[in-house]
Amino acid sequence: MTTTNEQKAGILARWRDHRLGRGLEANIEAQLKFNWPSLDRGDTKEVLKMVAKRKPANEDRKMYEVEIEKGGKSIGFRYKSKAVAAALVEYCVGGGKWKSETEMVKDGVTARSDQLEEIMEADAGELGDDDKEQIDKWLKAKKGNGKAVAENKPARFGRNEDPDVVTLATICEAIGKDPRAVRIKLRGQTKIKQTGGRWEWPAGDETRITKEIEKLMG
Repeated sequence: MTTTNEQKAGILARWRDHRLGRGLEANIEAQLKFNWPSLDRGDTKEVLKMVAKRKPANEDRKMYEVEIEKGGKSIGFRYKSKAVAAALVEYCVGGGKWKSETEMVKDGVTARSDQLEEIMEADAGELGDDDKEQIDKWLKAKKGNGKAVAENKPARFGRNEDPDVVTLATICEAIGKDPRAVRIKLRGQTKIKQTGGRWEWPAGDETRITKEIEKLMG
């Protein structure tokens, strides 16, 4: 089936937004040539111009806020990237238990966010060394109360690709389901289990999990 230049631009814009949302580079021209290698120079310029006019969905995206608490003390972090926010939660309470839809707990440390489910649905990016050092020092502190807020450093992240893991977000994207609606259904059943407090599974189980989710969602 032949795609119009407008359709090509839409496909590339969605690909770009998906990549940028995960902290990855998005070379539009290279992807265009990969998808349509026989496209002539005139159409290539036209498609690239169309994509450029489409504002990235994540350009004005919301900030992702996470509060880490231990022993009555708390420290807050704000990130533009959901992937980095996920990396923060993994670093502090990875493999912990869900206390509620907005809290995860491990070894007396609580990660709290109104956006926690959305954050944990993302593929974890890379947490900056400065943030790791700050968290380590803060968790070791034995005295003091109050709340501090740390702003993340821009463009210091990337996604840790793990070919051995498949996430709920990836499966939902493949079958056209809303991840939030699927999570609600998953919490009401016992057949499909979380892995380490996250809705993700070994890549070898992707086909089985996908079929189970499709069956669950009807």
